[in-house]
Amino acid sequence: MLLSIAGDGYGLSSASEAQSLANYLWDNFLGGDGDSGSRPLGDAVLNGIGLDIANGDDSSHYVDLARNLTSLYKTDKRGRTYLLTAAPQCPHPDASLGSALSARGWCEYASGDASNLVASWKTWTQSLPPPASVFLGLPASPDAAASGYIDPQALASRVLPAVNGSANYCGIMLWSRYYDMQNSYSGKLLIMDVVMGTTLGLLGVCVILVAVFLRYKKYYGMIPWQRGSRNAPKIESFLQKQGTSHPKRYGYSEIKRMTKSFAHKLGQGGYGAVYRGNLLDGREIAVKMLKDTEGDGEEFMNEVASISRTSHVNIVTLVGFCLQGSKRALLYEYMPNGSLERYTFGSNPTEGEDNLSWDKLFDIIIGIARGLEYLHTDCNTCIVHFDIKPQNILLDQDFCPKISDFGLSKLCRQKESKISIAGARGTIGYIAPEVFSRNYGAVGSKADVYSYGMVVLEMVGARKQIQVSTDDSSSKYFPQWLYDNLDQYCGATACEISSNTTELVRKMIIVGLWCIQFIPADRPSMGKLPPKAF
Repeated sequence: MLLSIAGDGYGLSSASEAQSLANYLWDNFLGGDGDSGSRPLGDAVLNGIGLDIANGDDSSHYVDLARNLTSLYKTDKRGRTYLLTAAPQCPHPDASLGSALSARGWCEYASGDASNLVASWKTWTQSLPPPASVFLGLPASPDAAASGYIDPQALASRVLPAVNGSANYCGIMLWSRYYDMQNSYSGKLLIMDVVMGTTLGLLGVCVILVAVFLRYKKYYGMIPWQRGSRNAPKIESFLQKQGTSHPKRYGYSEIKRMTKSFAHKLGQGGYGAVYRGNLLDGREIAVKMLKDTEGDGEEFMNEVASISRTSHVNIVTLVGFCLQGSKRALLYEYMPNGSLERYTFGSNPTEGEDNLSWDKLFDIIIGIARGLEYLHTDCNTCIVHFDIKPQNILLDQDFCPKISDFGLSKLCRQKESKISIAGARGTIGYIAPEVFSRNYGAVGSKADVYSYGMVVLEMVGARKQIQVSTDDSSSKYFPQWLYDNLDQYCGATACEISSNTTELVRKMIIVGLWCIQFIPADRPSMGKLPPKAF
């Protein structure tokens, strides 16, 4: 219980007055030797005394009061201690009353503004020697606004967060139990404490969840609910069946490190994007990041299964792969000269340094044919690529062609001549007729032969850069036009090349036309082309 004495303008004018007041308090309130019946509060024990001190009073006499009371309660056999408060909201141990008063920073709380209270609290509590205990004294009645009443909500949100940090803070001391019961002040404060604690607890849980989420995403490269996607078990099962035949598997964090967080982009396609990177041993690689799709992962499985079965100078090497939730990546050997598309006639409006010599083009055509022959006949399992086009022919530093992108490929036994596929697959302009319509024949390795023929014709400039003038060239199917005007075209080409090369150009065109016959059976197998056809 806290006893508040005096009132506005009350002051101690002398040391003797301080001694008289100390004796009076001790004998009548603080447990002196007097008759308990003459004491106003009976046997009740006070644990604090509030002094409403007039501003400007000489604080030395209040120090005298504290000193006198200290000497008196040291004689108390019951070992009780008492506090003096120098201002309404800052009860202090009486031994330190002097240092508190000398600061002259009254802990008054103005409605809506706790800055003065908080500042004074910090100043006074820091001046106390440990282990001094400090309580926040408060009236429990809204009618005591002039004496520092603080609304429970403001107390919980503005004041307590500041004073709780004090090492010697011990709690709140309400001045009147009666007013507390009348206004349910401590009950409201308890509710606010529960609400604030719950809010802070929920906030803490949210922070932890966010941290776990970010850590999970960084490590696994996906959000948690993607980890159990319906495609992942299927692909994992497929990879297990492959045993050790598939290339090395990398984590998504390793992919990010190899590509320096995907800093160097080489290209973009419908499948995703390709980035340049480096393995730990320094080897340069091209990382193809597949787009997140809702499919069954067939393209990814085809790529890994097909390339892992191959080993040929004209087939790109799959260095490794990444499968982590929805993140899928394929790591290839880096091809410094990019794709064949960059060098085909018609890719650039004018001839320049990116145009290859005819001799180099011949070597590339033969290399592609050898790669396809290997896929169709020399592998244990026949592989039909289904997407042969200039963009999927990569060139190394010596312009050696390497077939890449096996996402649409199909595997079949060597003795089988046809493949069952659902719908058309490939790139418009390079897709064989039978892939669109079974009326032309069964789908098999001859579909790649057709695509190869289209690439050959494009390479010799017969597709995008026809120089010969004709009135109906735009309306005719261009292979038919080329067949009808072969002599005229070769005559125009001969003006640009030597006579030794003219015949090879003619042979290339004838081979290209041979490969794009509508009926698959009329096309040659790849084994009949290199180098016999040239």
